[in-house]
Amino acid sequence: MLKNRQYILYFSSLTNGNNFFSYRIGNSFFENIDDLDFANPDINVDLRVEKTSSIYVLYFTIRGSYDLQCDLSLELFKHDVSLDSKLIVKFGSFESKYDDMIILANGSDSLNIYDYIYDMIVLSVPMKKKHPKVEDGTIKSLTLDILKRMEV
Repeated sequence: MLKNRQYILYFSSLTNGNNFFSYRIGNSFFENIDDLDFANPDINVDLRVEKTSSIYVLYFTIRGSYDLQCDLSLELFKHDVSLDSKLIVKFGSFESKYDDMIILANGSDSLNIYDYIYDMIVLSVPMKKKHPKVEDGTIKSLTLDILKRMEV
């Protein structure tokens, strides 16, 4: 928990209106995660928190890239990430989570956004990882050469 302390938003430190935060996401962000489908992330997360008297609206802008292994050629390639997301934070008598809204218990003083950032990045990985040069036929890959020779 202490390692992810930089991803905690303390509501008391936010002013009414817009508050801005930036995070640089690299390998250390995923340090304790096994079985990632990507490597070498180089991602910027810009967060705008709009505070009103009763709710907080978090606007995430995620831009960057990471390396994927092509499912066909097994070659590594850089995959660009470009995401925009909104999360509404309200307060109520009980805690609850929805796709784009979270209700925190009255009196809650902070929110750890690490899991939200993690989920957005991991969910950006395509189901089928295809090297761009496979599409246009310009890739040179021993694996694809062997597969072509095996075609009947």
